[in-house]
Amino acid sequence: MPPPESPPAGGWTRFAATGVFPTLEGLDFLARAITPPGRVRRFDARFFVAEATLIAHRAEGAVHPDAELVELTWIPIEKAREIVKLVKNSKKKAQASIQGDVVRISSKDRDTLQEIIAMVKQQDFGIDLQFTNYRSN
Repeated sequence: MPPPESPPAGGWTRFAATGVFPTLEGLDFLARAITPPGRVRRFDARFFVAEATLIAHRAEGAVHPDAELVELTWIPIEKAREIVKLVKNSKKKAQASIQGDVVRISSKDRDTLQEIIAMVKQQDFGIDLQFTNYRSN
């Protein structure tokens, strides 16, 4: 699809600066999130997925530890099970489980969690892994 002769005003000018223009080709509908009936409307969003190989340009600094749903990596359930098994077989004082679409590893000891992260990083699961720290006081 050829780029438009002149991009629409506003945020689209940033696309034009990179020479990249959005297309719907390659997008697949994943889910819709809406505020439950009877409550004050807070959200009405549609989520789409695309193969990472279709990304033509990545904005530097857009993906960071505080970003919410900017870039997600989905891993096969078999890989998630391998990670859980690795943690459980390590005999470290930590709990590992698959909760929905994430592998959750928890421990009362922060040093143990750091050791587990290092251990998981040393393994070659053939996928990119992202580690997020959720501390509760």
